[in-house]
Amino acid sequence: MKRVRGRAPRPGALFLPRKPDTNKGDYGRLLILAGSKGMSGAAVLCARAALRAGAGLVTVAVPEEIQPVVAVCVPEAMTLALPHAGGVLAASAIGKLDKYLLSEGCDLILAGPGLGKSPGVDSAVKFLLELNMPLVLDADALNSISRAGGFPKPRAARIITPHPGEAARLLKTTIAQVQACRRDSAVSLARCCGGVAVLKGHGTLVAGINGRMHRNESGGPELAKGGSGDVLAGLLSGLWVQRGRQCGFDADTAYESAVAAVFTHGLCGEYAAEAFGGKSVIAGDLLSYFPKAFRTAGREL
Repeated sequence: MKRVRGRAPRPGALFLPRKPDTNKGDYGRLLILAGSKGMSGAAVLCARAALRAGAGLVTVAVPEEIQPVVAVCVPEAMTLALPHAGGVLAASAIGKLDKYLLSEGCDLILAGPGLGKSPGVDSAVKFLLELNMPLVLDADALNSISRAGGFPKPRAARIITPHPGEAARLLKTTIAQVQACRRDSAVSLARCCGGVAVLKGHGTLVAGINGRMHRNESGGPELAKGGSGDVLAGLLSGLWVQRGRQCGFDADTAYESAVAAVFTHGLCGEYAAEAFGGKSVIAGDLLSYFPKAFRTAGREL
């Protein structure tokens, strides 16, 4: 890992034991905006991963049509049912989101997995980008930003987690070009979003706006399956919401959390592949290996 000016990355600190005299509020309040009709699993996987990662309180905001499914699948999380049109967020969802944030609040927002495509989704993503709050942006939130023409100037720290296709849309180029110049693409993504960029794929890259770059070496093709990215988004958000509560939501804690998340996610893939074989691993299997991966990450990062 490259050391640069300022505080050196310390991702291993995310895996220190919890202090006895603490409560759930000490480990962060995370709001997840995810899911749509036919993609409720994305919200479920995100929420489970965030909770397994140690987030203190998780609320999953989903279209009302799929709220019962998510509530049953993740009873440890709270749910917020939002207005929808055909199972995808409606523009009126902004009002309920705003009311929730004013009354309940949260420390960090993850948005994007399984949201689908609609004017309501675009409105919700635009609303979140205008908030002075740390954000993790994934999947359909990134696609919405691409349609809008790019990122506004950040008002708080943010992390984006594109795969090569999403990266190509954000950078207005081709997947082939992104893959041919992955390091340059990661740097460009960090610059254009004004935060930390996680360019997923073989040798996932974590790039910061201050010149930091980390190439992940854990994991393999067992992760090339639907839902793996949802688990990563939840894991990353769960780690950052804790680290941010401890040390502040800034470029340093964003970078540390991203490095720790991609390494741990890859380890979970390796452990699952040992148990099931690479072809048979599914995204939900990764969650069972969080404890083992955390122990390893705490020693090696």
